[in-house]
Amino acid sequence: MTVRDIDVRVLRDSVENLLIESNYRIPSDVLDALRDAAAREESDLGRRTLAQLVDNYETAAAERLPVCQDSGLAVVMLEIGQDVHWVGGSMTDAIHDGIREGTAAGYLRRSV
Repeated sequence: MTVRDIDVRVLRDSVENLLIESNYRIPSDVLDALRDAAAREESDLGRRTLAQLVDNYETAAAERLPVCQDSGLAVVMLEIGQDVHWVGGSMTDAIHDGIREGTAAGYLRRSV
C-alpha cells in the first residue's frame, strides 16, 4: 500500500479554477444541444431565446466573462482514495478557501 501525500494547496487551487471555469464555459455537448434546440424550435420567441443563450455562452467563453455572476450554492463532491493523506492544512478549509478565492477572482457573487 502506498500513501499519497497531497498538499491542500493543490485542492484549493483546483476548486478555485473549477468554480471559475464552470461559470465561464458550458460543456460542448450542452452548447450543441442548445444550438440544435434553436434550429428545431417552432416559435419565433423560442428560437430567439435559445439563440440568445447560445450567444451568451459563446461570448462568456471567448471573453472570459461569467455567464451569470450568481454562482449559486457551490457544492463540492470529492472522491479520494483511501491512501490519500492531505498535508499542509485542512481539506475542508482548502475547499472553502478555493470557493472564496474563485468567487473573487472570477468576479462572481459570493456563494452561501
